Amino acid sequence: MIFPFSDDVPSRRMPVVTIVIIAINTLAMLAVNGLSSLDRQRFVLDHGFIPARIAQLENKRPIEVDIDQLAIHPHLEAPVQIREHHLLQPSARAVWLSLVT
Repeated sequence: MIFPFSDDVPSRRMPVVTIVIIAINTLAMLAVNGLSSLDRQRFVLDHGFIPARIAQLENKRPIEVDIDQLAIHPHLEAPVQIREHHLLQPSARAVWLSLVT
């Protein structure tokens, strides 16, 4: 993939909207990368686009999602898998915001 760094079409103004979008995306990426693995998965589930959530606009049933995480067992010193159930509550606002993002 090649990114064009310049072109022959003269521009009359600075691309302010493009720069703002890039800045917002960079800040969001840094904020999400600062979260723990479990919190990052919860954030993506709560705010990311999940196609099954569109059906929640009609049926109003929560969606149950399993989140897997590795942890160290305190006595055995071995990795163990922890499964957490996460419910996505039906909310029209959350569904529409996930479509926009």
